[in-house]
Amino acid sequence: MSEETANRRRERFHGRVTRDVPTACARPGCQEEGEFRAPLGGPIATDGPPRWQYFCLDHVREFNAGYSWKGDIPGPTDRWERATRAFAANAYADAFADELGIFGRDAFATSAAAAGRWTPGERNALSAMDLGESASAADIRARYKELVRRYHPDSNGGDRSHEARLQAVLDAYTQLKTSAAFRQ
Repeated sequence: MSEETANRRRERFHGRVTRDVPTACARPGCQEEGEFRAPLGGPIATDGPPRWQYFCLDHVREFNAGYSWKGDIPGPTDRWERATRAFAANAYADAFADELGIFGRDAFATSAAAAGRWTPGERNALSAMDLGESASAADIRARYKELVRRYHPDSNGGDRSHEARLQAVLDAYTQLKTSAAFRQ
């Protein structure tokens, strides 16, 4: 890319408009060059060439701060006054009656979590990691990192005698991280 093209892109990106004939800023009394264009009063015409006025950087910022974006757009302007609806996972909770509580906050709780946080297989995985049933997801992650560091051959000078214990920890963590109780 040539330097001229790079400069042109940079100027366009910043909103500057290069013109063949330099124009003074449209603000009365300003002697700066008008490098930034702004619509010339009223709505922007759609059936002819647009009418523009040119400002220096300070005055175009002032113009933009005071510009009525709502009133200068052709067509109905009440669309800018509408309230925006919330967009959330439970956005439709009030849209219909939910007598059974199917779509409520706890609708997707699994039977494992409801029947006592951990399943028997998950309890075995916890015991393989030397953790109790009250362990949180953060506790499980921390214990996993600790045990991997302890039993990995790279941490033991290449000694592979703890490889079976490391595999048990890896299997236990794989099972626990996919459990519903882990995500609570």
